[in-house]
Amino acid sequence: FGFGVGPRHERFLQEIPGLWHRIEAQSAPVTRLRIIGRNNLCQEMLGKLEEVDTKKRCCVSYETSCESIDTDERVVTTTNGKKINYDLLVGSDGVNSTVRKLLVETKELTEERYLRNQFWKSLKLPKQAPNVLGPRDFKRLTHTSFKGAVFPRFPEGHAALVFWND
Repeated sequence: FGFGVGPRHERFLQEIPGLWHRIEAQSAPVTRLRIIGRNNLCQEMLGKLEEVDTKKRCCVSYETSCESIDTDERVVTTTNGKKINYDLLVGSDGVNSTVRKLLVETKELTEERYLRNQFWKSLKLPKQAPNVLGPRDFKRLTHTSFKGAVFPRFPEGHAALVFWND
């Protein structure tokens, strides 16, 4: 699944020495964006974290669900009852984030989300003939009932991302 890194995100990533060059090497340029696979982006960020965390102070927990967050005591309780102390909590659990929901509920934080009645689908395409679509080519898709684009996948191939309204 592709992830678009825009100018604002790029500036933040450039502040971490050496990380942007890794991401740039694994992504494809689009007007004002770079498209990179979500897994590639996560691997590069985790690799950089492991490289700079020589004292092993950071702990990354996979396949772990958050039950509650005590921001006063700085403790997360997982659904299996494990308690984890934290200095900095990063919830990377997606658009329907449990971490965000718990913080909104317990700390009365406000949340703004941009929602539309729109559907999307991402499709991995079979290898295209070079005379049809080059390895780094993008192609805008326009139709009366949908819009989208075909974009390169790293390290090879293409994917189509299509949006339509209900």
